[in-house]
Amino acid sequence: MLTSLAFYRDILGFEIVSASPEVETAEGRFSHWMWLRFGSAELMLNTQYDSDERPEQPDGTRVTIHSDTSFYIGCPDIEVAYEQLSKLGLKADPPRMTPYGLKVLTP
Repeated sequence: MLTSLAFYRDILGFEIVSASPEVETAEGRFSHWMWLRFGSAELMLNTQYDSDERPEQPDGTRVTIHSDTSFYIGCPDIEVAYEQLSKLGLKADPPRMTPYGLKVLTP
């Protein structure tokens, strides 16, 4: 959750609308569930593991099953978005055109 918040809140500018109570874990203090909003865009985040249940190494089966998961956020000008996000610290290659005709930015 801490890594997700650093990206969605601190870099992209989403605000927390609501969250579950914070818990203290080996990974730090955070909520397991959050509802975020940026303008009219909303998303919900939920941790993959409960408090102190994260394995030292990722579960290979779980990673393999979800290797095809993608998340897309639309914006009117991806080049401007890339410039703004880069200034905010996002490490990403410049936008590129996919073989299926969609221009994407991949952090």
